[in-house]
Amino acid sequence: TMVSRKSYEEVVEGMRLAVTDGTCRAANIPGLDVCGKTGTAENKGKDHSVFMGFAPMHEPKIAIAVYVENGGFGAVYGVPIGALMMEQYINGGLSEASLRKVEDYSNRVIDYGEEER
Repeated sequence: TMVSRKSYEEVVEGMRLAVTDGTCRAANIPGLDVCGKTGTAENKGKDHSVFMGFAPMHEPKIAIAVYVENGGFGAVYGVPIGALMMEQYINGGLSEASLRKVEDYSNRVIDYGEEER
């Protein structure tokens, strides 16, 4: 690309700050410098929840994109699901706290706004 290395480094720093102090805080996995960005894709119905991220910050081993149709803001579904996937991949398993999140999210129902036929 024609973009300078410094520009990339600034984007990475911004993505790290989104996890430590911004809309991606649910992806702040202890001991793992996650970088990410939320997104909300507008839709005629309920908006879609989007998250893109990678970890660890300085020597990435995983990059991920999560798109949850009708999931609302990126922080609602995209970030937590992405964080769980990154933790599982990098650590080879999930912490007890993350297993509780899996249980919580598996019991949620997304309203797709469809009428019964």
